[in-house]
Amino acid sequence: MLLILLVAPHAFSFDFKEHLKAKYEGEPQEHLIEEPSPPPQEDVGIYWHQVPVWPKDENRRTQDLQFSATRGGLISYTNLFSGRTMFLIMPAISAEHLPAGETKVRMGSNFASVFQVHDENGYAINADYEITEVFVYVDHQLSEKVDLGLLLRGFHHEAGRADKALDDFHDFFGLPTGQRGEGIYNQYSNRFTQDGKTVYETKKNRLGLGDAVFLVKLKAIDESKNLPTVSVLLALKAPTGDHGLGYTSDSWDPGLGAAFSKQLTRELKAHLNIGVAVPGHTPHMDDLAPVYSSMAALEYYINKWLSMVVQTNYSTSPFARYDFDGVNADSWTGGIGFHIRLPNNVQLHVHFTDEFYNNGDTDYVFGCAIDLWSFKRDTK
Repeated sequence: MLLILLVAPHAFSFDFKEHLKAKYEGEPQEHLIEEPSPPPQEDVGIYWHQVPVWPKDENRRTQDLQFSATRGGLISYTNLFSGRTMFLIMPAISAEHLPAGETKVRMGSNFASVFQVHDENGYAINADYEITEVFVYVDHQLSEKVDLGLLLRGFHHEAGRADKALDDFHDFFGLPTGQRGEGIYNQYSNRFTQDGKTVYETKKNRLGLGDAVFLVKLKAIDESKNLPTVSVLLALKAPTGDHGLGYTSDSWDPGLGAAFSKQLTRELKAHLNIGVAVPGHTPHMDDLAPVYSSMAALEYYINKWLSMVVQTNYSTSPFARYDFDGVNADSWTGGIGFHIRLPNNVQLHVHFTDEFYNNGDTDYVFGCAIDLWSFKRDTK
């Protein structure tokens, strides 16, 4: 009877220790790494698409919230250079997927200052403005390997109210003001011309809808000991923007890319995106070039409430074939962001991004976002 009492709990209960063991071919049982069983938790939405097998002496398999695949995220920003908001640039997206049937909604805003006055080879650009981007990103996991996304963006252009504050900031730290220091404070212009003919122009003090982007993310490879999670990205920009405000290229732009994500340690995760988008036919702009882009990021989980991300974005210009340095230069930015996790999967995101190349002279970008909620349906 005593033997039965000792054996019964092990026979009819879930063995957490066995579940947490890293598995290695050819290793004797006594060399397996074990971790204490985590305390029982309610349904908190923790999800691993496939739990990886990690190197010996590293057991990153965990049910702790702070190491969940649903934590953190990337900086939601592509490019606010003059003219480039009209075209598709493949957005920064993690390769990881949600649980099947889940829908997440992110709302956010990015604020940037732009100063660019240039005249060359019959082209001229006069851009001195501040731009506020507002966006909504709806992400729905249709099935285990198919994720659907919709990105809606709106824009508001205005005169540079923060021009003086920006120059004072540079002066305080002894930094050069660049071309911005030569401009008149609080003026507005955003016009690009060729031989005196307007290529594009945007109106000020008007909030308008930009072009919508539809996204499909297809799971290709699950994360394992040596391989990252790999997903294929398909995108299509639709000409839904306000034509009268200059917020659309009037073209359908397809895009293709790949996303990679890898949990390096329990606290550190790496992301990489590569992609290309092809500008479609637009009535007022010809000889446009494909836009090649890449994104690299490192996420660090500080604790269960806070994580940070360091991210760099690179993209070529749709005007790369134009003999005009004012618009044909590549864009390279670097930024740092913080994610604050609240109950019920609500997350707050803030970031600061700066432009490394100064042809477009996007002096800075401040951004914030919130993951409002998560809908989840039963797929069983």
